[in-house]
Parts: sequence; C-alpha cells; structure tokens
Amino acid sequence: MDRNAQASTFQQRLNELKAKVADLQDQVKGVRRHLDRAADRVVLTGHAVVDLSRCTACGICEQLCPQGAVHVSDVARVDVSRCTGCGTCVQYCPQGAIRLSAVR
Repeated sequence: MDRNAQASTFQQRLNELKAKVADLQDQVKGVRRHLDRAADRVVLTGHAVVDLSRCTACGICEQLCPQGAVHVSDVARVDVSRCTGCGTCVQYCPQGAIRLSAVR
C-alpha cells in the first residue's frame, strides 16, 4: 500500500473514531441529564430526618423551617406531614444532624 492510500485509510479510521467519540459524548450528556432529574426527584420528595445522636437541640432548624415542620424540645423532631423537603434545616444545622431522606 502506498503512502497516499495509507494516509487515506488512516484518515477514514480517524474520522470514524471521532464520530464514535461524539456519539459517546452525547450519550454521556443524556445520562447526566437523566441522573440530574432523578436526583431532583429524590430531593423534592424526601423529608428531613434528624440524627438524634448529633442533635444538640439548638433550635436553629425550628426557627428557620418555612413550613413549621420542626419542633425542638430535648431534640429536634420533624413533622413529616408538614415537611416539604426544602432542605433549609439541613443547610443551617451547625451539627450536621439533619439530612433529607431518599424517599422517591
């Protein structure tokens, strides 16, 4: 095979590989969008859960909860019927004692 034929074959193979890479990149983007939407569903439907061993009953979560779903006496308690899973309590808990459940 002469040099021109080899170069042509090489170029064709290179173009095929570039096309496959582009297809794979599109597939990865699609999977990422799907995972992002799935993660949004988990967060939006979950509710706050308190780790009783970490809660110091500081009351910050109770003060900041926009739904009035958190009540503190000896520890924080979440009224799951009122909790919308907004994550405000999770974000501001200084002890990291609150997380959102993974209910779908």
